[in-house]
Amino acid sequence: MSDIVPMSPEGFEQARLKLKHMKEIERKQLEIRLGEARDMGDLSENSEYETARSDLWLLDQRVCELEDRLARVVVVDPTAQPKDVVLFGAKVTCVDQKSKDTEIFEIVGEGEADPMNNKISVSAPIAQALIGKKVGEIAEVKAPRGTMRYKVTKIS
Repeated sequence: MSDIVPMSPEGFEQARLKLKHMKEIERKQLEIRLGEARDMGDLSENSEYETARSDLWLLDQRVCELEDRLARVVVVDPTAQPKDVVLFGAKVTCVDQKSKDTEIFEIVGEGEADPMNNKISVSAPIAQALIGKKVGEIAEVKAPRGTMRYKVTKIS
């Protein structure tokens, strides 16, 4: 995969620390579990050994995926972005044109998304609809329950 992955400086640091923890802590713990299970004897009927092997394999897969993502990261400083147009890193205040509810979204990298805190992935449909919009413009998002329309009222 060669797609560029935009990420904030904070998101990059969190991902880097997560990778370090997976390699230095989690892997060592699983290797200890594997060794202890191996010492139990007959491996052909040793479910603890099989579980530890499987967990180690899954961890190695997660490590590879995170290493790949970090290799493709472009760190984007949101404070350096223009505030007159919605771009990666922007906090966007919008008004749902149907319900008139005000929503605030922060557009972040895929690994940084946290919908409960209104941090939406740059690849999410709502983010894709908002990117490039200016204050006063309408973003249309196709959703299962129909097209949603959001008016951009503030970009920060």
